[in-house]
Amino acid sequence: VDNGIGNKPGMRMNSTQHTNQLVPLYARGVGADMFASLVDGTDPFFLDRYGMSGLDGWSNDYVGIDDIFTVMNAVVPAPSSAALIAFGGIAAARRRSG
Repeated sequence: VDNGIGNKPGMRMNSTQHTNQLVPLYARGVGADMFASLVDGTDPFFLDRYGMSGLDGWSNDYVGIDDIFTVMNAVVPAPSSAALIAFGGIAAARRRSG
């Protein structure tokens, strides 16, 4: 609700846990390119709101919170997989030295 210049705007919360506000996501490195295929929509006001219009490398696209898990799950091996890889490397090293 617009309460006039110099007054805080009124707002309604849809949850007692969070605001439903979009939060900027910055990603680089392994898997960062995966986010482009997971875009859920576009916030037409994002770049202007944060003073980033015209800056290279910034987008007003957004992804869902589940998409962050999707990318993390795809690029970070499960603990059991990491253990198998480590044990496989040890076994290969022993076989070569023996």
